[in-house]
Amino acid sequence: MIKKKSISIDIFEICILLYCLIQPLILKWILNKSFVKYIYILIILYNIIKIVKIKKVKVDVISIALITLSFIYILLNLQQNGFGKYYYTNLVVCGFGNIIILSFFINNIMKKDNSLIDKIITIYAKISNVYFIINVPIILIQLQNNYFMMRHHEVNPMYEDHITGLIGASGTHRLTFFWLTLIITNIYFYNKNKNKSILIWIITQLIFMASISAYNDNNAFFVFFPIILLQVMIMFIKKINIIRVAKFLILMPIFVSIITLTYNSNDKLQVFFNDRVIGKYYQLTNQSYKHTRHIEEEEERIQLYKYALEYGNGYKLGKGIGSVTYGDKNMPAHFGMSEISIKTYEGGILYLVLLILLYSYYSYRIILSKNKLNKKCKLCLFLIMVFNFTIMSIYTQIFSTPEIIIFLGIILCVVSMIYEDKINVKKLKNTYPV
Repeated sequence: MIKKKSISIDIFEICILLYCLIQPLILKWILNKSFVKYIYILIILYNIIKIVKIKKVKVDVISIALITLSFIYILLNLQQNGFGKYYYTNLVVCGFGNIIILSFFINNIMKKDNSLIDKIITIYAKISNVYFIINVPIILIQLQNNYFMMRHHEVNPMYEDHITGLIGASGTHRLTFFWLTLIITNIYFYNKNKNKSILIWIITQLIFMASISAYNDNNAFFVFFPIILLQVMIMFIKKINIIRVAKFLILMPIFVSIITLTYNSNDKLQVFFNDRVIGKYYQLTNQSYKHTRHIEEEEERIQLYKYALEYGNGYKLGKGIGSVTYGDKNMPAHFGMSEISIKTYEGGILYLVLLILLYSYYSYRIILSKNKLNKKCKLCLFLIMVFNFTIMSIYTQIFSTPEIIIFLGIILCVVSMIYEDKINVKKLKNTYPV
């Protein structure tokens, strides 16, 4: 949106970055609250002031079109259903509002000089790795079923959901996205330094994460890690040749051996992976799987989605934005455990689609902030974002959890820098052929 580029960072931007650090890593654990609605206001006011001062604004036609279409749909929904009890919270704080967090990364952070962004990522990486080390013994103690350092867990009786260390209550999905941010940031530095100790550290972290995810019933780890990491790793493919294929063929058996060893040495991981990961796939595809000990006839999230379609007027305009809240006692158990049920119930399928498109587009713009792609690549990138947000809306409370959006914003910034490094290497080789 704002054209002017900057090589410095001001106090306001530092404060927002600090909030993006402490909110998901410690504040949620301490208070079980988010102050993100105040952050929305501050970011909007700050950028309005910048626009007035600079007096140069680049109009994003697609963004305006999507926002206008969403606004029209909200008015139609309001006209038919009126204001729901939770209208403001569900529409803003748990709906469109977190796009403002993504816009902060687009308009404020990714407009900085590359060296400054690299410093920001470096600081974040150092803090996150120290945090990970501190969190490891806390999580290991929590595995003993002793509620060690757990806070605000009374609402959710499922103990496994709270085995997250300092991430906080019911935070396994937040923990997954923190781990994703950590691994991708470490990959970024490995790509820059080629330091084997960083690679060993990444592998060690992944083994720990996979093992813990089997104990705290964290299916999301086995869903999102392969998807996101595969997408990131594809970005490192500059050119396919015999040497790279040979390296792949050598390293792949080693990688598979490590995974197999971890799997075979941990009975809990085996049971969890068969029942909760592979089993979920067979649930979604309506197939039977002989290795699972117990599988429900249909995945719970799909059951709740079908409920929203049938009883929530989901094929049309829904029952009204704000007509229901997350975990509503008048609804089926666990209603709102993922976005597809509650958003479809509130505003119908089209409302869910609009949210997916908007979040996908703003995520896509973060990556494009530092990279110029051709039309085919742009379309491919946007479709990848749509795919990611569709999966996340099926599996998580992606639109209503600011901590996940913060982690996602950081991931996208790092990915943008990774991709630019790849482009720069190509340009350098073309300029100075060896």
